[in-house]
Amino acid sequence: MLNNLSIELLKAKRTKSFLISILVMGVGFAWAIAAATRYLSNPAMHQINLIFYMIKEVNGLILPIVVALFVSRIVKNEKEGNTFKLLLANGENLRHIFLSKLALTMFVLTFLAILEGVVVQLIANFSGLEMPVSLILWQIVIFLLASFVLTCLFLTLQFLLKKQALIMALGIFGGFLGVGFGHATAFLQLIFPFGGIAYLSLVDYQKVASQVSYVLATNLGFKLFTYLPIALIYLFLSLYLVEKKGGKL
Repeated sequence: MLNNLSIELLKAKRTKSFLISILVMGVGFAWAIAAATRYLSNPAMHQINLIFYMIKEVNGLILPIVVALFVSRIVKNEKEGNTFKLLLANGENLRHIFLSKLALTMFVLTFLAILEGVVVQLIANFSGLEMPVSLILWQIVIFLLASFVLTCLFLTLQFLLKKQALIMALGIFGGFLGVGFGHATAFLQLIFPFGGIAYLSLVDYQKVASQVSYVLATNLGFKLFTYLPIALIYLFLSLYLVEKKGGKL
């Protein structure tokens, strides 16, 4: 697996997929820093919960775009260059190819999740707030779990569809859906892939009369417990659809 991952990393390096993903995510981080710094200057909103709410909004919008963009670039060139057909002709398993791409994408997203944790810590430091390490670790887990579902979705579509532009369009549209799902019911957030970030959010948005508050979620363990089966369903469904496609890539 490590050997396959190193090979996939070399392929991704040639397409500059990693760099582009970092740049797009960097735009989101810059937005989060600017927004959080602005609101944290208000004494009534000077709390770490606001930082995680801003991060949730950024992830809801940017993460589908980043995943769609990265997956599109690592698959598109190999499909156009008939690399997949060559691998299949040499006895490679389509399931193995899919899992290699999935592992590569999650490796890159793990780096981005850690980078996001650093950004959260920096915002807290600049604002004079004490940030518990446990919350940053929770945020990294949330980022990875929600992005895993998105990766399964977009990677499967990349394997099944010929028009790659549709996947990028869905990524952009999914970003707006991700923001919209922030105010949807928990059930909708749970079952739809673009609602994962909102469902697993560390912070709940509450508004009573004209008073707005950001409350730390108390049922995060339950959320993770209920979301894990959803992630597994997306994985097994993706493998089934890709294997059913067979060598028709």
